Amino acid sequence: LMLAKRFIRAQSCQSYGGSIPEPYLGLLRHVQRERKPVILLSAYYGPYDLLPLFLGYNGIRAAVLYRPHGNPRYDVFRNGVRTASGCRLVPVTLALSRLPQMLEKGETVAILADHQNARRGVSVRFLGLPIVASRAVGLLAERYGAIVVVAGVRRRHQVFSFEIVVSDMFDPAAWRNETDAVTYITHRYVAALEKIILGDPAQYLWLGRQQTPG
Repeated sequence: LMLAKRFIRAQSCQSYGGSIPEPYLGLLRHVQRERKPVILLSAYYGPYDLLPLFLGYNGIRAAVLYRPHGNPRYDVFRNGVRTASGCRLVPVTLALSRLPQMLEKGETVAILADHQNARRGVSVRFLGLPIVASRAVGLLAERYGAIVVVAGVRRRHQVFSFEIVVSDMFDPAAWRNETDAVTYITHRYVAALEKIILGDPAQYLWLGRQQTPG
Protein backbone atom coordinates (compact mmCIF):
# COMPACT_ATOMS: atom_id res chain seq x y z
CA LEU A 1 0.00 0.00 0.00
CA MET A 2 2.86 2.39 0.72
CA LEU A 3 4.26 1.87 -2.79
CA ALA A 4 0.79 2.13 -4.31
CA LYS A 5 0.23 5.50 -2.67
CA ARG A 6 3.50 6.74 -4.11
CA PHE A 7 3.52 5.27 -7.60
CA ILE A 8 0.05 4.33 -8.87
CA ARG A 9 -1.71 7.20 -10.61
CA ALA A 10 -4.19 7.45 -13.44
CA GLN A 11 -1.33 7.93 -15.91
CA SER A 12 0.77 5.03 -14.56
CA CYS A 13 -1.93 2.54 -13.62
CA GLN A 14 -1.69 0.57 -16.86
CA SER A 15 2.09 0.19 -16.62
CA TYR A 16 1.68 -1.64 -13.31
CA GLY A 17 -0.94 -4.02 -14.71
CA GLY A 18 -3.94 -2.19 -13.33
CA SER A 19 -6.10 -2.32 -16.47
CA ILE A 20 -9.36 -4.25 -16.48
CA PRO A 21 -9.16 -6.63 -19.46
CA GLU A 22 -11.50 -6.34 -22.41
CA PRO A 23 -14.27 -7.02 -23.13
CA TYR A 24 -15.09 -6.52 -19.45
CA LEU A 25 -13.86 -2.94 -19.19
CA GLY A 26 -16.05 -1.84 -22.08
CA LEU A 27 -19.02 -3.75 -20.72
CA LEU A 28 -18.64 -2.24 -17.24
CA ARG A 29 -18.38 1.28 -18.62
CA HIS A 30 -21.45 0.67 -20.77
CA VAL A 31 -23.63 -0.60 -17.92
CA GLN A 32 -22.54 2.34 -15.75
CA ARG A 33 -23.58 4.78 -18.48
CA GLU A 34 -26.90 2.95 -18.71
CA ARG A 35 -27.29 3.17 -14.91
CA LYS A 36 -27.66 -0.57 -14.48
CA PRO A 37 -26.89 -2.01 -11.03
CA VAL A 38 -23.71 -4.06 -10.71
CA ILE A 39 -22.49 -6.28 -7.88
CA LEU A 40 -18.73 -6.79 -8.21
CA LEU A 41 -17.47 -9.66 -6.08
CA SER A 42 -13.90 -10.38 -5.06
CA ALA A 43 -11.95 -12.33 -2.44
CA TYR A 44 -9.24 -11.91 0.17
CA TYR A 45 -6.79 -12.73 -2.58
CA GLY A 46 -3.53 -11.10 -3.61
CA PRO A 47 -3.31 -7.33 -3.03
CA TYR A 48 -7.09 -7.04 -2.71
CA ASP A 49 -6.83 -3.55 -1.20
CA LEU A 50 -5.72 -2.27 -4.61
CA LEU A 51 -8.90 -3.30 -6.43
CA PRO A 52 -10.85 -0.11 -5.53
CA LEU A 53 -7.86 1.98 -6.61
CA PHE A 54 -7.64 0.21 -9.97
CA LEU A 55 -11.41 0.35 -10.50
CA GLY A 56 -11.46 4.13 -10.22
CA TYR A 57 -8.50 4.62 -12.53
CA ASN A 58 -10.30 2.45 -15.11
CA GLY A 59 -13.27 4.80 -14.95
CA ILE A 60 -15.41 2.48 -12.83
CA ARG A 61 -16.88 4.27 -9.84
CA ALA A 62 -17.91 1.82 -7.15
CA ALA A 63 -19.10 1.85 -3.57
CA VAL A 64 -16.85 -0.62 -1.76
CA LEU A 65 -18.10 -2.49 1.28
CA TYR A 66 -15.34 -2.68 3.88
CA ARG A 67 -14.61 -3.84 7.40
CA PRO A 68 -12.65 -1.24 9.43
CA HIS A 69 -9.17 -2.31 10.55
CA GLY A 70 -8.46 -2.66 14.26
CA ASN A 71 -5.67 -0.07 14.07
CA PRO A 72 -7.39 3.30 13.47
CA ARG A 73 -4.27 5.01 12.10
CA TYR A 74 -3.62 2.22 9.62
CA ASP A 75 -7.31 2.21 8.71
CA VAL A 76 -7.14 5.89 7.75
CA PHE A 77 -4.02 5.29 5.64
CA ARG A 78 -5.42 2.20 3.91
CA ASN A 79 -8.72 3.87 3.14
CA GLY A 80 -6.89 6.87 1.71
CA VAL A 81 -5.24 4.57 -0.83
CA ARG A 82 -8.48 2.74 -1.58
CA THR A 83 -10.40 5.94 -2.32
CA ALA A 84 -7.65 7.85 -4.16
CA SER A 85 -9.18 7.15 -7.58
CA GLY A 86 -12.75 8.06 -6.68
CA CYS A 87 -14.33 4.96 -5.18
CA ARG A 88 -16.39 5.34 -2.01
CA LEU A 89 -16.28 3.17 1.09
CA VAL A 90 -19.31 1.79 2.91
CA PRO A 91 -18.68 0.21 6.33
CA VAL A 92 -20.26 -3.20 6.84
CA THR A 93 -22.39 -1.78 9.65
CA LEU A 94 -24.30 0.28 7.06
CA ALA A 95 -24.54 -2.43 4.40
CA LEU A 96 -28.14 -3.38 5.15
CA SER A 97 -29.42 0.13 4.51
CA ARG A 98 -26.97 1.46 1.92
CA LEU A 99 -26.50 -1.38 -0.57
CA PRO A 100 -30.19 -1.66 -1.55
CA GLN A 101 -30.39 2.11 -2.01
CA MET A 102 -27.35 2.17 -4.30
CA LEU A 103 -28.47 -0.79 -6.38
CA GLU A 104 -31.91 0.79 -6.73
CA LYS A 105 -30.17 3.84 -8.23
CA GLY A 106 -28.22 1.71 -10.71
CA GLU A 107 -24.85 2.04 -9.01
CA THR A 108 -21.94 -0.40 -8.72
CA VAL A 109 -21.14 -1.99 -5.37
CA ALA A 110 -18.04 -4.07 -4.62
CA ILE A 111 -18.02 -6.79 -1.97
CA LEU A 112 -15.44 -9.24 -0.64
CA ALA A 113 -17.65 -12.30 -0.83
CA ASP A 114 -15.46 -15.14 0.45
CA HIS A 115 -15.37 -14.04 4.12
CA GLN A 116 -18.23 -16.26 5.11
CA ASN A 117 -19.31 -19.57 6.55
CA ALA A 118 -22.87 -18.68 7.39
CA ARG A 119 -25.05 -20.60 9.82
CA ARG A 120 -27.84 -20.50 7.28
CA GLY A 121 -27.52 -20.03 3.56
CA VAL A 122 -26.66 -21.95 0.41
CA SER A 123 -24.61 -25.14 0.72
CA VAL A 124 -21.77 -25.13 -1.81
CA ARG A 125 -18.36 -26.70 -2.29
CA PHE A 126 -15.45 -24.29 -2.19
CA LEU A 127 -11.86 -25.42 -2.72
CA GLY A 128 -13.01 -29.00 -2.33
CA LEU A 129 -14.80 -28.57 0.99
CA PRO A 130 -18.46 -27.96 1.90
CA ILE A 131 -19.28 -24.48 3.17
CA VAL A 132 -22.45 -22.49 3.69
CA ALA A 133 -22.48 -19.26 1.67
CA SER A 134 -24.66 -16.30 2.59
CA ARG A 135 -27.76 -15.76 0.47
CA ALA A 136 -27.29 -11.98 0.60
CA VAL A 137 -25.57 -11.55 -2.77
CA GLY A 138 -28.08 -13.73 -4.56
CA LEU A 139 -31.03 -11.98 -2.94
CA LEU A 140 -29.70 -8.53 -3.85
CA ALA A 141 -28.90 -9.55 -7.43
CA GLU A 142 -32.31 -11.13 -7.95
CA ARG A 143 -34.31 -8.31 -6.37
CA TYR A 144 -32.57 -5.44 -8.15
CA GLY A 145 -31.76 -7.21 -11.41
CA ALA A 146 -28.05 -6.60 -10.90
CA ILE A 147 -25.26 -7.68 -13.18
CA VAL A 148 -22.81 -9.87 -11.25
CA VAL A 149 -19.07 -9.57 -11.91
CA VAL A 150 -16.38 -11.69 -10.24
CA ALA A 151 -12.84 -10.31 -10.30
CA GLY A 152 -9.58 -10.21 -8.38
CA VAL A 153 -6.12 -8.69 -8.36
CA ARG A 154 -3.13 -11.01 -8.66
CA ARG A 155 0.57 -10.29 -8.16
CA ARG A 156 2.76 -11.09 -11.13
CA HIS A 157 6.34 -12.34 -10.94
CA GLN A 158 7.81 -8.94 -11.74
CA VAL A 159 8.42 -6.57 -8.85
CA PHE A 160 5.37 -4.39 -8.08
CA SER A 161 3.39 -5.71 -11.02
CA PHE A 162 -0.22 -6.86 -10.98
CA GLU A 163 -2.97 -8.41 -13.08
CA ILE A 164 -6.71 -7.88 -12.85
CA VAL A 165 -8.52 -11.15 -13.47
CA VAL A 166 -12.22 -11.32 -14.35
CA SER A 167 -13.55 -14.87 -14.12
CA ASP A 168 -17.26 -14.31 -14.75
CA MET A 169 -19.86 -11.70 -15.63
CA PHE A 170 -23.55 -12.49 -15.94
CA ASP A 171 -26.88 -10.68 -15.89
CA PRO A 172 -30.48 -11.57 -14.93
CA ALA A 173 -30.98 -13.44 -18.20
CA ALA A 174 -28.68 -16.14 -16.79
CA TRP A 175 -31.10 -17.04 -13.98
CA ARG A 176 -34.40 -16.10 -15.60
CA ASN A 177 -35.43 -19.74 -16.10
CA GLU A 178 -33.96 -21.08 -12.86
CA THR A 179 -36.37 -22.39 -10.23
CA ASP A 180 -34.11 -21.06 -7.43
CA ALA A 181 -32.32 -17.95 -8.65
CA VAL A 182 -30.51 -17.28 -5.36
CA THR A 183 -28.97 -20.75 -5.30
CA TYR A 184 -27.95 -20.44 -8.94
CA ILE A 185 -26.30 -17.05 -8.42
CA THR A 186 -24.50 -18.24 -5.29
CA HIS A 187 -23.12 -21.40 -6.87
CA ARG A 188 -21.99 -19.51 -9.94
CA TYR A 189 -20.14 -16.71 -8.16
CA VAL A 190 -18.51 -19.10 -5.67
CA ALA A 191 -17.24 -21.20 -8.59
CA ALA A 192 -15.89 -18.03 -10.23
CA LEU A 193 -14.07 -16.99 -7.04
CA GLU A 194 -12.61 -20.48 -6.80
CA LYS A 195 -11.37 -20.23 -10.39
CA ILE A 196 -9.45 -17.04 -9.57
CA ILE A 197 -7.92 -18.53 -6.44
CA LEU A 198 -6.84 -21.75 -8.14
CA GLY A 199 -4.96 -19.68 -10.71
CA ASP A 200 -2.38 -19.09 -7.95
CA PRO A 201 -3.50 -20.55 -4.60
CA ALA A 202 -0.48 -19.15 -2.75
CA GLN A 203 -2.01 -15.68 -3.03
CA TYR A 204 -5.22 -16.63 -1.20
CA LEU A 205 -5.07 -14.93 2.20
CA TRP A 206 -8.08 -16.57 3.84
CA LEU A 207 -7.27 -20.23 3.20
CA GLY A 208 -7.02 -21.38 6.82
CA ARG A 209 -10.34 -19.87 7.93
CA GLN A 210 -12.21 -20.84 4.78
CA GLN A 211 -11.17 -24.48 5.11
CA THR A 212 -13.56 -24.89 8.05
CA PRO A 213 -16.43 -27.06 6.75
CA GLY A 214 -19.92 -25.61 6.90
